[in-house]
Amino acid sequence: MRLKSATANIIVSDVARTVDWYRDVLGFEFTVGVIAGTQDPVFEATGQELGFAMLKRDEVELMFQSLESLTEDLPGTTLGSGDGFTLYVDVDDVDALHAEVQSKVEMTVDLRDTFYGAREFHVRDCNGLLLGFARRPAQG
Repeated sequence: MRLKSATANIIVSDVARTVDWYRDVLGFEFTVGVIAGTQDPVFEATGQELGFAMLKRDEVELMFQSLESLTEDLPGTTLGSGDGFTLYVDVDDVDALHAEVQSKVEMTVDLRDTFYGAREFHVRDCNGLLLGFARRPAQG
């Protein structure tokens, strides 16, 4: 099992405004989002309120998420605990990594299959920062 990449998941107050800024100022492309308060994916940023968005430029991917959306996904999350930044690590065998670390850490969210097609788990590091490890869904 090897780690393949890491993606920052940055907590923001307005996901749609953030998408516009990264697209218009830095040239990022919107790849996928989730409408706020739902599990409904969208593949174009068309002005709706977003709880989550993923952007990409070249080989750099960034994820932006509202605190409300994150606390739905990872209960108990608060900005005061260092949760303003989460690291999302792409793993080729997330089950093997889970087996390797499960006795060494407290799981924030245990191994699960998500509505967006990933298989993932989340832990806190020694500083209280959230780390997510996932096998992402195959992208067409």
